[in-house]
Amino acid sequence: MELADLPPAPELETFQLKGAYTEKDIRTFSAFLAKRVAGTKLWALGFFILLPLFYAGNLRQTWPLMAPIGLVLIGFIFLLRFVILPNKLYASATRLPGIFDPRCITLDAFEVDNRSEAGGHRFRLEDVKEVVETPEHLFVMVAPKQGIPIPKAWLGDELRPGVIVERLLSRRMPR
Repeated sequence: MELADLPPAPELETFQLKGAYTEKDIRTFSAFLAKRVAGTKLWALGFFILLPLFYAGNLRQTWPLMAPIGLVLIGFIFLLRFVILPNKLYASATRLPGIFDPRCITLDAFEVDNRSEAGGHRFRLEDVKEVVETPEHLFVMVAPKQGIPIPKAWLGDELRPGVIVERLLSRRMPR
């Protein structure tokens, strides 16, 4: 029996989520991705840059120089993490064709299909690595830095996010 001949499991309904991304949705997803991209690499960069200052000489003599440089560096790292990187990711996202067009995200027993008038993409449920739930969104991640945001406003009632998260993480594929 082929995969197409198998009847869908009765408890697995198909979800169709419809809506359009807002600027807030894209900015939230950009900030989420910026956190993932930055991670500990920014802190490692800061310590790497400060390292030569520790070997510059006597600590009592170099401390007046290290403190302001360290504060500037920490300020730059925070600026990079919370302002520059999210804004760059947001600018990149807004250049995608049809990002603010109405779209339909269909979730069935086998795959997630994300479509808008400009095009779309689909991926199998077994490709979902994680689902991150925030108060306003579900971020369906297929790779550490690749995924789709689903606003919870598209989901409806309170019980639905849990059902959808369970479905996305179940990776049920009939064999």
